[in-house]
Amino acid sequence: MKKSRIYPLYFAIPVLLLYGIFYLIPITFGEVFAFTDWNIYVSDVHFNGLDNFIQIFTDPSMSKVFWRAIGNTIYYAIGTLVFTNVLALMLALALNKGLKSQTLLRTVFFIPVVLCPLAIGLLFTAMYNPQYGVINTILRGIGLDSLARQWTADPSTAMNSVLWAGIWKGVGFSTVIYIAGLQGIPKDYYEAAAIDGAGGVQRFFRITFPLLISSVTINLFLGFVGGLKIFDLILSITKGGPGTQTQVLATMVYKELSSGRYGMATAYELMLNILIAGFAFAGLSLLKKREVEF
Repeated sequence: MKKSRIYPLYFAIPVLLLYGIFYLIPITFGEVFAFTDWNIYVSDVHFNGLDNFIQIFTDPSMSKVFWRAIGNTIYYAIGTLVFTNVLALMLALALNKGLKSQTLLRTVFFIPVVLCPLAIGLLFTAMYNPQYGVINTILRGIGLDSLARQWTADPSTAMNSVLWAGIWKGVGFSTVIYIAGLQGIPKDYYEAAAIDGAGGVQRFFRITFPLLISSVTINLFLGFVGGLKIFDLILSITKGGPGTQTQVLATMVYKELSSGRYGMATAYELMLNILIAGFAFAGLSLLKKREVEF
């Protein structure tokens, strides 16, 4: 019994070493620069304590953009999380019915997952084009010219334009996770519930959903953390604009790095990591309590 328990630890050691060497150690040492004035304009790096963070929170121009970036980051993470999981669960329930074309449909829905985020960004940029984009073309074709607009240049629609791209990209992965969870639920439970007179809605809320909590936990955790780290879609679709309307924390890091303000960029990155760690820990703690074994 002891040997069977210790083998998985041996197998995990190389992975943990690589993870520590190439991720944890660089991240840990890199965070030190958040407390320095390191930038491209000076030859020496000096420790400046909390000056970078004080500047972010007290400088009017920086503070305004920072809080907007925080809001956009959380808005995107929650928005993609909710819509992606609702759509994915609906698709999984439909595809789990034993349709003849379910293999083909699973492949089609999973294609966006394997596409490069830059390619997805270019695809949606073309769709949102105000002159020849497919969305405005359809709206004008059905007589709704008043609804056609510059989707990525309009402050009221720019963030949602990126949001829908993120939802389209993430639905396929979440669907596969839910299908795997659904196929692991014994059919005996449904047969017993049907004998007792339980309807479809009752079976879903009393059997399906409680036994899918493990799958829900995986999707919510990966989806929310991925949403907080959003960068590539923002950069390829709106570049943080118009103005700063779609700036998120990751694009703030990129902006500061591009300006040669490496210490400030690391300060933003540290706050992003703290935000991710905080939400991830709270979310996992909450969802783990609801998991059901069967």
